[in-house]
Amino acid sequence: MVPDRRDDTHLGCGGGLHYCLGTALARAEAPIVRTALARGLESPRLTADPRAA
Repeated sequence: MVPDRRDDTHLGCGGGLHYCLGTALARAEAPIVRTALARGLESPRLTADPRAA
């Protein structure tokens, strides 16, 4: 997952007639979930440099 990526044309939530009605809720909840997850980890650390790809 790359939150700041420029290409956001994925179809993860569908499109057109089949667009997911829960998309707005999922996007609103995402920061809350990330914060709760980070707080639940005892000693979080990166195993590799994400910029090295």
